[in-house]
Amino acid sequence: MTSWDEKEGHSEEGHLPEEKLLLYLDGELPPKEAELVREHLTACWSCRMSADQVQEAVFAFVKYREAARRSLAPPPSDEQRFVRRLQVLQDELGNRSWLAHFSEIRRRIFSTVRLTVLPRPLMWVGALLVVAFAAIVIIAWLDRTSVVSASELLERASEAQAQALRTTPQPVVYQKLRIKRGARVATWELWRDTSNARFRQSVKSEQEGPTRESEAALASELIEVLRANRMNPESPLSVASFQAWRQSLAAKREEVSRSQTEMGEALTLRVSTNADRAIGQIIEASLVVRGRDWHPQAQLLKVRGEKEIREYELSETAYEVIPLAALTIFAEPTLKPMATAIPTPANARTPVPSPMPLPTTVELQNAEIAALYVLHQLKADLGEQIEIVRESNAQVIVRGLVETPQRKQEILTALRAIPFVTAQVQTFDEVAVQSAAKAQTPTTTPQLPEPKEAQAPPAGNNSFERRLARYYAEHTDGPRDAASINRRIEQLANSASAEASAALTNGYALRRLADQFAAVPDEPSSVATTRLHEVISDHLAEIKKRSNNLHRQLEPVLLAIAGTRATALPAPQPAGGTRKARVMQLFKAIEQVQRLSYRLFDSNQTLAASPEEAAGLMLQALAQLDHACLALEQDIRK
Repeated sequence: MTSWDEKEGHSEEGHLPEEKLLLYLDGELPPKEAELVREHLTACWSCRMSADQVQEAVFAFVKYREAARRSLAPPPSDEQRFVRRLQVLQDELGNRSWLAHFSEIRRRIFSTVRLTVLPRPLMWVGALLVVAFAAIVIIAWLDRTSVVSASELLERASEAQAQALRTTPQPVVYQKLRIKRGARVATWELWRDTSNARFRQSVKSEQEGPTRESEAALASELIEVLRANRMNPESPLSVASFQAWRQSLAAKREEVSRSQTEMGEALTLRVSTNADRAIGQIIEASLVVRGRDWHPQAQLLKVRGEKEIREYELSETAYEVIPLAALTIFAEPTLKPMATAIPTPANARTPVPSPMPLPTTVELQNAEIAALYVLHQLKADLGEQIEIVRESNAQVIVRGLVETPQRKQEILTALRAIPFVTAQVQTFDEVAVQSAAKAQTPTTTPQLPEPKEAQAPPAGNNSFERRLARYYAEHTDGPRDAASINRRIEQLANSASAEASAALTNGYALRRLADQFAAVPDEPSSVATTRLHEVISDHLAEIKKRSNNLHRQLEPVLLAIAGTRATALPAPQPAGGTRKARVMQLFKAIEQVQRLSYRLFDSNQTLAASPEEAAGLMLQALAQLDHACLALEQDIRK
């Protein structure tokens, strides 16, 4: 080997020199050099293997030496003189470690120097024993899996999974997984058609009989956790899914360990993070793979809850890559409840798919909220003709119309991974083409209530505008001619109308949520509840933003025009007791603000109230809007 590089801490080949390794193992290196060697051994499996081999060979030599001593004849009569000579030689050379002794003896055995210490037959026996032992050590090492880095483990496991798919025509991945959280246990079966991007799943009870509500809820709960952490619910126990979460961490700690299980040797990659994680986020995950073929066997997830750390254990009980032709589970475009088992061709391979159970109420509820959350992220719940409905209590349908094929594909892709959800989204052009081809009346798509687009009329002749013109003539710092004042009134009218209409769009979204999810239990630790609160908070924040803009634009003018009426306004009405009541009160407040903002600047309508009364009514509506926002915000924070 080449000489040791003191600055870089390795040889020219990148590995530790033999002499330096021996000194380190014997504890004779200075502390600084010893630390460099220790760091190198941590990162270099080759040098770590060499160190293990040296120690194993030393142990073998010591064992052989003791055996040889017991087989030798008694020493000659001048033993004491020989011992004294050895003592003098030791004093001259200094004390040497047992590793140094072993290194010297090993060089003598395999050098051309003639050995005279032992008789020739015994020498050859010893050499053969050393060679045989070294061969055993090498074979044992080749048969084991060394501890590798996290990246190497994931790379090898990913390649092993890909190899199984490449050797099967139109592969369908079948997995049977056991989900466990505390005392709750469920069995989760998955079929993933990798060629045609199709997916089927089933949740069962471990005991005989129908699936219980708690088991279905456990599977749905885990699916929400996976989706919230960038993991794929269609392939939960896979390297790609684990890697997607791992790469999302800005700071992490990783550790690879080796252990013995009932199935043989296993490697475990544990990844954790110290960063603050939100509720529902994974703070630590472990992936267990088989040592012999790098196949993922189990996964442990630790998830931050409201007041606890939730642990989910996912273990594989069956796995097979099956040709698509051997299965019938994908024969129908959608799975429907079946009273009998799925027929299987004579040449079909096991496992035969089980009848798919009806989704539970909790599963459908979670699917609805997951679909709502996805649409909210895409801002598809703000005015687009899209709705979420249940069909025959068996699946959730997201249907509607969009403007472009790109928007359609964006929505379909986002909804694809949600279980029990079917998307029926079309573009306006597609509907027109289908209608023309059938020569029929265009199919009616259920329309959602949409906010009225209130276009502010041009400034003109009503009493409030005349009073507003006088206000600008008295208080403006700019030009005071009629054209400039009318232009300012028109700008104020357009801006107030736009802000009120934008607030009403979010108000409609909140109203739909209140109607559709009023019966959803408000469980703080539930992922579904957390997502529902997040959607409501987003809409509420947007409404408050529009309300603040209206205050900034209108309040100085309204206070000046209302005069003493501004101090005599009635107090806002108290908020309703339920969340739905609070949402409806907020929606009515937004409607009132939008209606008044239009009437104040309606040039073609004569106001029934005086300008002072109209300004007071608008101030009262804005105050009611603020009060309703605060009431709903406090309700969400409970």
